[in-house]
Amino acid sequence: MKAERIFDGTSEDGVWNKAIFKVEEGIYYYVSENSTIEVTGHESLDVSTLEEVHQGENHNLFAVKGDERDILQQLELDGFDSEDVEWGDLNLLDNEILSSTDAIEEWGIDASTLRKRINDFPKGSIRKIGTTYAVTRFGMRCVFGSNEK
Repeated sequence: MKAERIFDGTSEDGVWNKAIFKVEEGIYYYVSENSTIEVTGHESLDVSTLEEVHQGENHNLFAVKGDERDILQQLELDGFDSEDVEWGDLNLLDNEILSSTDAIEEWGIDASTLRKRINDFPKGSIRKIGTTYAVTRFGMRCVFGSNEK
């Protein structure tokens, strides 16, 4: 199985190359490598290669595996803007859009928790429609992590 690169960048000091590889919705690898190693330059990689990097103990090449929330936290730590990531198009046939009622039930959170975090959602991932909200699964994963369903 192949994972596609959706982001690449370089640390401010110019030493570390950074890349995000998307396996599927909710499964990503955030790779950091010393500039002497060449993994982040690939447009796509086998998931097995990314998993080896994730499990490895090389301090010049490592990967964080996680959902959108994990990856956004890593981007923030490294000083990158989440809007530079090419997350891809929503698959509307895959029940990607939920009502706020369905979302809070699926994630096991209170309605007030969702309302308090509205400004934390990526642009375009939540919209007010009448008296309720329409929210994407992508947005929910970015703010609350993967649901435990």
